Amino acid sequence: MHQVEILYVEDSTVDAMVLQLLAKKSGYANLRVSSTAEEALLVAQQEIPKLILIDFHLPGMSGVELAAALKNNAATSHIPLLMVSTNNASEVMCAAKAAGVTEFIVKPIALNQMAACFKRYLGEPNS
Repeated sequence: MHQVEILYVEDSTVDAMVLQLLAKKSGYANLRVSSTAEEALLVAQQEIPKLILIDFHLPGMSGVELAAALKNNAATSHIPLLMVSTNNASEVMCAAKAAGVTEFIVKPIALNQMAACFKRYLGEPNS
């Protein structure tokens, strides 16, 4: 089994499929989706992905709470976190940054924007 490069925490099946397609088209096919923050915490601690994308609005624990929990965990604190949301209000972005989010991405996500993010955090895609 290959190490999970990208963990995407998203409760919307459609949004998860869109990002999986964007990742694959960008050359990064090793992506895993978790639909809850609680599941993502377990996956992140077990598989130590290279990059985690987190939807702001999640059932139960919020995306901001998840980001803070990941940054406060020695096993996952080094992983870059990207917050993904349709809500680009300044207070939302400030809360995400305060929780340790590296970058904030506003939905809908463009292919070239996501490809640049993947390359920035993961390097060149594997052939």
